[in-house]
Amino acid sequence: MIFLAAPPPVPISEHGWLYLNQAATLGLRGVLVGVDGLDDPEQLVEWVPETVAWITWPAVVDVVRRSAQAYPSADATARGTVDRLTVAGDLLKRPNR
Repeated sequence: MIFLAAPPPVPISEHGWLYLNQAATLGLRGVLVGVDGLDDPEQLVEWVPETVAWITWPAVVDVVRRSAQAYPSADATARGTVDRLTVAGDLLKRPNR
């Protein structure tokens, strides 16, 4: 799981803006060549789009906020934890200083 500030493409040093499957495969072929017992390194490269997952921090914050609103709990400790996670999410949405 990759957490991003904004949806792809993402900036990759010396390669410009790439989608995650492109970025993940940049060095993968070179690494896989040296793996003993790997019959087909290209098959692993083909699996990258199916196995690399991403989400943006704003999406995480929105899910946490909606979940917190929908979470019924009479337990003050549990409710406090959920509330703190919601506040932490709000901090993530603030622009960098």
